[in-house]
Amino acid sequence: MSRILAVIAVLAFCSEASAQRLFKGSAPQSRGAEKSGTKTPVHQFHLSHFQSVDGTNYLMASLTNPGERSDSPTKFSSVSSGASSVANYVFFDTTTDTAEAMFPNNEARIISLTPLSETAILQESGDRDRPIELVSGRERATADSNHRVRWHAVEFIADDTDGDGELTGQDRHRLAIADAAGRGLAEVIPNFGEVFSRKMIDSDTLLIIHGSREKQIAVRIDLPKRKIISAKPLPDFGAR
Repeated sequence: MSRILAVIAVLAFCSEASAQRLFKGSAPQSRGAEKSGTKTPVHQFHLSHFQSVDGTNYLMASLTNPGERSDSPTKFSSVSSGASSVANYVFFDTTTDTAEAMFPNNEARIISLTPLSETAILQESGDRDRPIELVSGRERATADSNHRVRWHAVEFIADDTDGDGELTGQDRHRLAIADAAGRGLAEVIPNFGEVFSRKMIDSDTLLIIHGSREKQIAVRIDLPKRKIISAKPLPDFGAR
């Protein structure tokens, strides 16, 4: 138990000096930092109750900044990060009793996290503070076969693109894919727009049509490889 608490403590209180950048070439500003370059105070994050990741041996909890409210609309799904700003997710492996975070630091602002099964896009429960419900072995087996999570689609903001000194919904949104345990997080769409459609084409392929009201693009994503298979702009239908 002491080892688990130590891991969570490190995740919640990582300093600017020791934090790695989210992705190579990305340099997000710390939230609340002034443009003058003054040192940002260390945030104290809140760890929510753990919830089961359907069909797996993993539990998942969010790390939020209680003092910062989320005003960022989600583009990928109807599930948002809620009242507090989500900075990270922690995954606990029930087979090894070990925990690790999805992001290497707590500097991002996560807008939504949507589980993906082999055949469907699953909706995440918005209430992550409710206790975990215990189920029988038979009920668990049924849930595992119908809703076994294989990946997570993560919409997030990583840097201050509008130059106002903080991360808000007006900054550039990104989309990344991680596996069911929150590992292997990789950005696949660096400039993520409004979503017009999303569908699991097969067990390994996610289709997203996104963009703006004036211009949309159909993107096929190879989920295991975390890479775009194709990106085809839709014709101009004169929509405005």
